Amino acid sequence: MILFLLWPASALNAAETVHVPITLDYPLIRSLLINLAYTQPGERASLTDKDTGCVQVELWEPEVTPQESLVKVTSKIRVFAGIPVGDKCALPVAWEGSIEVFQKVMLDEKEWKLRFKSEDFRAYNQKGKQTILTKILSDLVKSRVFDYLDRISIDLAPPVKDLRDTLPLLFTLEERQRIERWLGTVRPGTVQVDPDAVRIDLVMEVETLPEAQGPAEELSAQEIERLTTTWEVWDAFMVYLMASLTDEPLSEEDRMTVFETLLETRYEFVQTLTGKAPDRGLVRRQFVWIWQRLAPILRKYLVEQSSRPPVSYLAFFTAGDALIALDKLGPTLGLEISRDGLIRLARLLQGEGSAPILDYSYTVDPKLRKLLGFGPPLDESGPAFDDQELDVPEEPKEEEAPGKPEEKKAPGDEGFLHRFQLPSAFAAETQTPSMEEIKRWVPPKGDIGPYVDGVRQILEHAAAETLSTNQLDATVQPFFHNLVLATAWQESCWRQFVKSQGKVRYLLSHNNSSVGLMQVNERVWRGIYRLQSLRWNIKYNARAGSEILDRYLRT
Repeated sequence: MILFLLWPASALNAAETVHVPITLDYPLIRSLLINLAYTQPGERASLTDKDTGCVQVELWEPEVTPQESLVKVTSKIRVFAGIPVGDKCALPVAWEGSIEVFQKVMLDEKEWKLRFKSEDFRAYNQKGKQTILTKILSDLVKSRVFDYLDRISIDLAPPVKDLRDTLPLLFTLEERQRIERWLGTVRPGTVQVDPDAVRIDLVMEVETLPEAQGPAEELSAQEIERLTTTWEVWDAFMVYLMASLTDEPLSEEDRMTVFETLLETRYEFVQTLTGKAPDRGLVRRQFVWIWQRLAPILRKYLVEQSSRPPVSYLAFFTAGDALIALDKLGPTLGLEISRDGLIRLARLLQGEGSAPILDYSYTVDPKLRKLLGFGPPLDESGPAFDDQELDVPEEPKEEEAPGKPEEKKAPGDEGFLHRFQLPSAFAAETQTPSMEEIKRWVPPKGDIGPYVDGVRQILEHAAAETLSTNQLDATVQPFFHNLVLATAWQESCWRQFVKSQGKVRYLLSHNNSSVGLMQVNERVWRGIYRLQSLRWNIKYNARAGSEILDRYLRT
């Protein structure tokens, strides 16, 4: 049993009463019911009199829905009853159909257990028509089924304890003592049966801070660095949340929501970081927005998993809902999402095992690509370096052979074009990356025609490869080809590299966030594409940009 000390409101500078819901949506209650009562194969429960075998009740295929202020448990049912006479059952009565049991939901405040009390039932025959049972069968349902279902309870003490352990970690070290005072005021409130869920109200008194006066101060360089570090952990946490859905049969609408959510938050961070006044509350604000979008999807799919008890997710969802409730108090609360808190939340989602690292890595994540609707990772063969620039020695001038005048090669000659020609049929290259491959795609100072023709081939091949994989509608394909060419021209003027003072650099946007021919944003597409290949492999960059454009067209 968990004891909560009531902290007097008079001891707080300025107190607000906050209501935090423990939300048990009906699919979750159904999963709990199966886990606790319908434990036999095929989601069945057997209530057989083992002494004589003359009373047999079998329930299966439970469903849980609301019925005004009650919860309705629907089950298929088979009943057999007789009077034991020797080794036989005399005067047998049998019936099969379905029943609806209506239950009142109550909270045992002392033990923090949610209990259910059966109050009435309705019976239906196998054709789904309501029927009235004989007194024997009716009494049997009330004595056996009611008693069996009424013994089920949901222990809320563990998720409440996890909330107490987790919530302080979501704040900075300086604020945690204040948060622990709030949690000392937690007490149970009302139980509400809503159309979408049963909600148990947790009530606590929250101390707010004086509201800051005047315009917001600009962030110092140190504060911007701290914001960046916190956001990177937050982004890793988002990916961790999404990875839990990788093997789930997401609808196209849910998959699109996940895709758009990740991209919007990443683009917002890039824009915020390069703006004049970065938002110090960015992570907190994004947490609220994303939780409202993703929590319903996570609830929909995760509670159906058989690998973990459904109640294990309650602490995770309750902690997130608590932050949403607290955020409504505004900036006077002092809420700031911390690394420790995000790791703790991820641990609640994961269950048993080692703590998640939440590492901000640029490594390609095949699971993330699959979840967002991309295929296997792109071919990474070709140049890839960690350096930001490379030394490029000048080409030695060929000495003219004695007695033989220098031959001038026209721009169309094969020898002149050799530097820009692509492999036959544009087959994937497996050779060791070399400076020669990079030097081929540095725009020349002279005749630019062959270079342009070569880049066009790269872009057209990237578009064709994308179309062969994803099969856009035939009427859209010509537009897509032109879109790839036009995007590359708009973004980079068909350049992957620039050369200056004997060094080659990959093309970098003005805010140092996007690279190469298609100007693929490194942070936005983290985990989807290999960073070094985006920078130093023009073909990889073109393929990535083409794939992104295809995905946008399908959004």
